[in-house]
Amino acid sequence: MPDLSVLVALRMTPELAALLDAAAQRGDCRRSAWMREALAQSAMEPQTGELRELTKALRQHNARLLGIGRNLNQLARAANSGRAVKVPEVTLRLATVETKAARERTTALLASLERLFV
Repeated sequence: MPDLSVLVALRMTPELAALLDAAAQRGDCRRSAWMREALAQSAMEPQTGELRELTKALRQHNARLLGIGRNLNQLARAANSGRAVKVPEVTLRLATVETKAARERTTALLASLERLFV
């Protein structure tokens, strides 16, 4: 058994304590054991952690979704102002493909989040 003689005290919100307790329960261990393991794992892989990669992927995905939203808003603004909106069929097909890919990526990213936190 490792030497656990060093005591580290910290304050946290009740909500954070509840989240840690739930994570520890899923891992079938006590809060302190879960926190030691999480901290050790984080210290060993600070740059390549799964959460860090997921955060980066979410930022990139969000940027793509913002671009799609801006384009749709421009088309809607033009149509609502009474201007003719003419979009080539190939552009509509591409937009459909991009939207479907974005929806699938959103589903995959949400599944990753659920796997990490639920």
